[in-house]
Amino acid sequence: MTGIANLIPGVNDNSKKIPKQENVKTFTTKEAQIRGLNAEKAEIPGKDTNAEIGVSYFPPRCAKEDGLLCGPLLRYCGINYKQRNPLWRGSVLVVLREETRPGELEYGYANGRRERAEPECLLKEKGRAFWKYNLAIEISSDKSQEVQYEVTWGNGVGRAKQPIRDERFVDEKMEGQSADSREGREDGDAVNKLGSEEDGVCRASWWVPGRNENMRIMFHSCNGFSVGTDEEAFSGPALWNDVLRQHERSAFHVMIGGGDQVYSDAIRTEGGPLHPWATMRNPEKRRKAPFTKELGEDCDNWYFQNYCEWYSHPPFSTANRAIPQVNIWDDHDIIDGYGSYIDRFMRSDMFVGIGELAYKNYLLFQHHTKPNASNSDELAGGEDKEDSFVISKTKGIYIKHHPHNVVVRLGPEIIFLGIDARTERTRKMINTESTYDLVFDRVAREIKEAGEGVIKHLILLLGVPIFYPRLVWLETILQSPLFGALSFLNKRFGIASGLFNKFDGAAELLDDLDDHYCAHHHKHERNTLVLRLQRFSAEHLVRTTIVSGDVHLAAVGRFYSDPRMNIPVEQDPRYMVNVISSAITNKPPPAAIGRMIARRNKTHQLHRHAQEKLLDIFTQDVDGGSVPNSVTMPRRNYAILWVVPDAKDQIDGAQGGDAYHDPNLSAEDLEKQTEEKLKAAHLPAEKKMNHIGPSEIGAGPAHFAALNEPEHVGNAPAQAAEGSKLPIAPHRKPFEEGDIDTTDTVGEVVSRLPLWVCIRVERDQKDWAGRTRGYGFGIPSLDECHVDTGAMERDRIKEEKRRKQR
Repeated sequence: MTGIANLIPGVNDNSKKIPKQENVKTFTTKEAQIRGLNAEKAEIPGKDTNAEIGVSYFPPRCAKEDGLLCGPLLRYCGINYKQRNPLWRGSVLVVLREETRPGELEYGYANGRRERAEPECLLKEKGRAFWKYNLAIEISSDKSQEVQYEVTWGNGVGRAKQPIRDERFVDEKMEGQSADSREGREDGDAVNKLGSEEDGVCRASWWVPGRNENMRIMFHSCNGFSVGTDEEAFSGPALWNDVLRQHERSAFHVMIGGGDQVYSDAIRTEGGPLHPWATMRNPEKRRKAPFTKELGEDCDNWYFQNYCEWYSHPPFSTANRAIPQVNIWDDHDIIDGYGSYIDRFMRSDMFVGIGELAYKNYLLFQHHTKPNASNSDELAGGEDKEDSFVISKTKGIYIKHHPHNVVVRLGPEIIFLGIDARTERTRKMINTESTYDLVFDRVAREIKEAGEGVIKHLILLLGVPIFYPRLVWLETILQSPLFGALSFLNKRFGIASGLFNKFDGAAELLDDLDDHYCAHHHKHERNTLVLRLQRFSAEHLVRTTIVSGDVHLAAVGRFYSDPRMNIPVEQDPRYMVNVISSAITNKPPPAAIGRMIARRNKTHQLHRHAQEKLLDIFTQDVDGGSVPNSVTMPRRNYAILWVVPDAKDQIDGAQGGDAYHDPNLSAEDLEKQTEEKLKAAHLPAEKKMNHIGPSEIGAGPAHFAALNEPEHVGNAPAQAAEGSKLPIAPHRKPFEEGDIDTTDTVGEVVSRLPLWVCIRVERDQKDWAGRTRGYGFGIPSLDECHVDTGAMERDRIKEEKRRKQR
């Protein structure tokens, strides 16, 4: 969605034209190498000629003479843990001109046997061809390993193979040095190229986790700019530079796209094929406009070109070839607000037509999947385990395809569920009940097959936050008779045109609000889903954590049992965190919007046993200054999630950071200890912070998760900074057939398996290096369940009845 930034008319001036970038810096070859530019003379837009990029800069590839239109793009498809050496599966996609011959893809560990993958043609049309390479590699080490690969096409096919050497470091002073000797360097000392490219050949690599190691996860959303954004005020997609720096320090095994991986809104602006339609003044004429074959061809070409340009845009393109991705789409992957406009407009030929074409390109580019497969009724309600899909039984009302939901393991103890909350969406429904049944059944089966107590965390992707402060008052205003009168004047005379959208003529902000789970139309579906998740957690003894984007700011919401019930979070299945991280590229809202949302942060009673509220985590601004509120951060950001088993129940963070505290400490002692550590870290000691349980105490920039992200790869013990303590991951016993070990060699049972979360927030939106500051907290595993599951089920049934009555 356009995001909460546009909730107040006049805050964003979308009427002014985006100024062209005029200040361009030309670098010499040596300067380009230092900044990671892969060109004889490279151009970087921006006013700061001293900015350090720190990662490779591959120019957009849409008109490359060697025949490559886009790629390579990595996708993660899952790990099979049912064998002694788990089998990692994924795929690589390259898009070539139709006449360009694809070669094979060679991949393998640095000193291991090389595997070869043959190209599979997904689609050939209009002079272009989509080629997919299926990858499978056994995980034979207890530590993370780098898998190097080389893909060829055109002139590169048949060329004598060269060793896939590690070309990540190009600074002369660093040549020949080991990885260990490079640790601790400054960002400018060495450049992370993450691959190399020449005519017809691309060499790159990705990382797989150890046999018993959980993945290090990167989460992002809103990866583009909305129409009307003054892009010159930002440093482009600069946070991807920071992602690559973090990846170099400690490799990401997967990156999860939470929606809006591309922005397609410009299809309706000047120069786009839908511009004549979008500028029709009469909404009824827009509704009846035909979607002709010629217009369909133009729109299909536009979507294709938009994907090629953005997925080839550095530094995002560099991440695409180095970090396997798992994606679920949202509205901007189609067009702003798709699915949330009134029904008679959504059923129009125009909306149905663009939905069809957007879904086709979404499946190809983001899922490496043939588009016609999603339209087959034979797949309804089925699964495609090779691609980790759970395919809904019913087609969407407006997008005539079966939604592709995703279920994959992210390590022995983590399972991921991504629900496609856009394909079935209408203004009054997000997903059908049959889709919820299918995905929950699949996850339950995966947990059962893994073995009792093995899977500890369920990470659920919902593109739009399920926990967010209510804005019912704004919904009421936009649906009031006053706005009805303004709408009439707008249709007749064009008055107040900025307050109404260009599609159905309704209030411009109403589609944004209708998209939210907390909207009036979706309230009961949302509550039913929350209660079902809490019951699911109790039944399977897994901690559910939700990741979401969409709203262009960072926040952390939580559901939990009523504190008067005195249930520790480690035993509370109602305790669920919604990590809200958005946007990695799009503009954030003004600080005033963040303050407005923070004022709506009140304790809500979900039902008689459960409450919800945002977490106080942003206790300090990125520059160390004060913040207007501690629950929202209106700056560009992304999130990192990882699991490090701790065997001792207590971890002391560096410089006052807290994670787990001694459970024997009283609440008063914990509060006193937190105040002392916050004071030592020069942070404000707020006595009324709404922390729940020890893992939330100290949440923020001084928390263990923010300060002590692992500077190593794998489960090998890290070297602690002087004066600090890092968690030591237990060395696991050798893997036995049919069993995954969860004890350390000392024999202590790992009673807690916390999920650490760090939201990395941009320091300066004009800085091309995209440097960030971390804000962290922990989420404990669900060790026991001391909640009456019968009462939980009764609460769920009551809410389900309310939903059906509506």
